[in-house]
This record gives sequence, structure tokens and C-alpha cells, in this order.
Amino acid sequence: MPSKTIIIGAGVAGMSCAMRLLDARQDFLLITEDLGGRIKYAREAKVNFGAYFVMANYANARQLLTMGAWINPMDACFHLSATERYAALSGHTLRLLPELLRFYLALWEFSRHYGPYKQRCLTMPQKAVLEADPYMAGIFSMPAPQFVRAKKFERAAAEYLSEFAYACTGASMEQLTALDFLNVSQGMVVPIYKIIFND
Repeated sequence: MPSKTIIIGAGVAGMSCAMRLLDARQDFLLITEDLGGRIKYAREAKVNFGAYFVMANYANARQLLTMGAWINPMDACFHLSATERYAALSGHTLRLLPELLRFYLALWEFSRHYGPYKQRCLTMPQKAVLEADPYMAGIFSMPAPQFVRAKKFERAAAEYLSEFAYACTGASMEQLTALDFLNVSQGMVVPIYKIIFND
């Protein structure tokens, strides 16, 4: 049966797209090997292999998942070496307070643009979305390290924030754009929850 829309992959993005098309009574074809994409839930062990949590502001993903326990990012522990480690809230991170404040200001500025950006992405082509917001256009392909240098929180990023981003993406900060880095860094201020995929 011919379809106007073909969705490749049934991860959270693919399934969210399918749900929106269903709600709009639009025809589509979904091509996938399995539902869930990177979310692999083992019922017996009650654990996800792959995607592990979702942020509270991920409205589409929350429709596909069961929210579990809140994850407190302040419970994180960072390992500098086999013998050196520090807690998220410690003397080590308190020394970074001025830079962390600059980071939170940058994150606040990002959050003001990100909500409208996500809404526009639902109905507009990417090029038009970026043309509608010069701030988002500026960080869309900017390397994360360039953004961090410009905002003056390099040490906090190297010792703290990049570790959180790596835990979310599996990629080093050097491999991320400023948009990706700020998006995943929202987990430092937006509540995050363990998830169970509703298969």
C-alpha cells in the first residue's frame, strides 16, 4: 500500500512521529526491526539496556514510556582515575562555582529558545525553524568546545559537565554540537526519571 510518509526506525523519535500522524489520521508506513530503538527493557532484571532515563520536558517520549523513579543528578560520582573520585556536590565542584554559574546562565538562555524550537520542529522544515531563531541557528552546528570557550566555563565543562554529557550520549564533548551539549545538559536542572518502555 503506497504511503505519503515513510518512517524509518521505531525508536522514540520514530514512534513519536507515528503517534502524531495517527492523531492526525494520516497514512504512514513504519519500517523497523523492533520497537523501542535503543531502549531495550529486560523485565526480569527491571533494567534498560541503552536509553535509561527521560527528562520531564520530553512530552512525546513520555507518552510512550512509563515513568519510574526520579534520578537525582547530585547523587552522581565522577572518577578522575582508579583512585580519585568526587561527588557531584563536593569541594571539588564548589571550586568551579563561578564557571558553573556561567554555565547555568547559558543553559537558562538556551531553555528560553529550546521550547519554541521544539514546537516549530513539529510542523516546519528544519531550515525554516532555524531561520525563525538566530540563536538556535548559531548553536545548531557550532562545536560544543567553541560554545564553552565563548561562555567561559571550560574547566567546569572538562571536569564535570562533559562527564554528564558523555553519560547521556556516549560521545565526548568534542564530538557534540553546542545544541546537543546544551540539550543533554538540561538534565542538570530538568527532572529526569528512569523509564520502562511500554511495548
